[in-house]
Amino acid sequence: MKILILISTILACVTAFASKQAKRKIANDSFVEDVVKIRKAAKELLGTNVKFDLKFNETDEAFVIFKTDRFEIVIGEGAYHQYGPAEGSLALVCHELGHVGAATDAYVSSEEDADYWATRVCMPTMLKLFPNKVSETTLPIDDEFQNACTKFLSVDEQKICLRSLRGAYFFREPTHKDLCNTQKLYFKSTEKELSKTPYKGQRPPNMSQCSFNNMVSGALNLKKPGCHNLMMMGFSFFGPKCGPGPFTNMPDELGIEPDLPSE
Repeated sequence: MKILILISTILACVTAFASKQAKRKIANDSFVEDVVKIRKAAKELLGTNVKFDLKFNETDEAFVIFKTDRFEIVIGEGAYHQYGPAEGSLALVCHELGHVGAATDAYVSSEEDADYWATRVCMPTMLKLFPNKVSETTLPIDDEFQNACTKFLSVDEQKICLRSLRGAYFFREPTHKDLCNTQKLYFKSTEKELSKTPYKGQRPPNMSQCSFNNMVSGALNLKKPGCHNLMMMGFSFFGPKCGPGPFTNMPDELGIEPDLPSE
């Protein structure tokens, strides 16, 4: 009996600690100001027919889950700033909202659908609410971005396009600790080039490039590419350090060469 009481006490403490961690208050005033605008944009983008709760805290997490009758979107301040500067943070927000905006029925959308929705639907609205969130970082492919955005006639649309592409790059560049890819992102601006599976034959496959291609396609108002972000789909074919895993015979149509030897 004493053992059961002890176990119950321990579980209660763990649950209380976890709940406290999940509900930590936000201390950064600038983030609080951003949250107000993000909530406004979310209501406009997702509409009144979709039931969702948009929650913010101090953690490094950002995710979407479906609970009973509504979506729960959680964006941590740490994650928000991790994917900066500027437009990269908004790309993260739009990606998470995309899991709901691009969802069908009660299912959270796939990573690639969320990426595409983020730049095709969300970023134009979000960037207008944050006109001063413009990164001063110079990217080696800025000229290519600008050239691609000249397809739009108005100057305002070109600016939104450029900021969306830069946000996509900041969000998906392979420098974040939670990404296993080390390959540099490359930029293509035609449907033909973007539709090519970017990680075919690579070990590990460059999932960041797949996500980036989807976001580029959305920003340029092109057809969504056919690549799949397998890393986010629950396929654990890599170990904790992204070494070769047990699944070396993934189907060819998913973009990975079958029977690749382990290294």
